[in-house]
Amino acid sequence: MSAVLTAAEVADSKFREPTDEELLASCRFVSSIRAGPSAQVSGVYWCGKYMSLTDALQAEKDDFLRQARAALKRKQEAEAQAAAAAAERERRQQEFEQNAARGHYRKELALALAQYQKKLAIVSETKQAVATARAERSKLECDVSTSVEKLQGLLARNADLLAVLTTRLTAHQDKANSHKAALNNAIQDARRELVRKWQTVRQPVLEKAARAVSALFSLSDHDVKDVANHSRLIYDIDHAVGFPRGYVNSVDWPYTEDPVTLAEDIERRFVGLETYLASPLYSNRLEVISHVTG
Repeated sequence: MSAVLTAAEVADSKFREPTDEELLASCRFVSSIRAGPSAQVSGVYWCGKYMSLTDALQAEKDDFLRQARAALKRKQEAEAQAAAAAAERERRQQEFEQNAARGHYRKELALALAQYQKKLAIVSETKQAVATARAERSKLECDVSTSVEKLQGLLARNADLLAVLTTRLTAHQDKANSHKAALNNAIQDARRELVRKWQTVRQPVLEKAARAVSALFSLSDHDVKDVANHSRLIYDIDHAVGFPRGYVNSVDWPYTEDPVTLAEDIERRFVGLETYLASPLYSNRLEVISHVTG
């Protein structure tokens, strides 16, 4: 039923359904019924029963049209789903651009990191309390100088304390894992924001450098881009943010699963780029390029 796609285009199916004639014509419908001259009188055997030739041809067309319209409906539904998915991607991208422009994801990363580290500290304190309670229990179990009645009471209180601390530790660890997942998501968003900020700075400078190279040398467009891409100013921008290849590569990120290390690495890159952009070295080199290009 691939020809149904042509029918949809011919009939402009976004606004109206194609007619039967348009479907049959676009699909180049040809009857599969082969009948001799006597078929007009005796009829034909089609789909398990005898019927007149006219009825058989009409039944065949009706069956073909049902399949064609079913295929057309599936195509329209697929197109609608694809359009909705594309619109959602566009909406998400616009939302990201707006948030990234105001440093939203960098702030969210700092907040997620602080919450995770706070929860880790609580988990660490609870683990220490559990270890202390277990050490106290071991000490009580080895105590031979305390009376049996008093020792039993101390052991019972210690068991209750251990039960409470163990339950509390499990709850804190679950919350820490939740904060860790949120931090990992924040890391991905902050990385995208960092790359966007780097590209926003790099691309205009690269274009200026290319114009400066063109003004100074007679080179092909490819060579101009290559020389501009290896200019000192572009080199410094790339190294300030930690992308020495001029593009984002997986090896440029720390090889670790520790979210704290990853979060701190992103903030270090933000600070490195901002520090370089605020330095006299950057402004002086940019001024030289601007002077060459006029």
